[in-house]
Amino acid sequence: MANQDRGKSTLLAILAGLDDGSSGEVSLVGKPLHQMDEEARAQLRAQHVGFVFQSFMLIPTLNALENVELPALLRGEKQRSE
Repeated sequence: MANQDRGKSTLLAILAGLDDGSSGEVSLVGKPLHQMDEEARAQLRAQHVGFVFQSFMLIPTLNALENVELPALLRGEKQRSE
């Protein structure tokens, strides 16, 4: 069986600003991540990045739509009418 550990998770973490690479520069929506502190990166992620984890990380008391809408509500966006 071939080695499946090719750095995909590391690359995604770097692209999302969750991890720092060992060299090079990454920009997200035109903003260089290497020049931002963790708080600024967290704010940028909250506004521009969505995650779908293999284990889903859903809130069990919410239905699927409510789990999807929650990040927008936390950002202060108004709920769309149905």
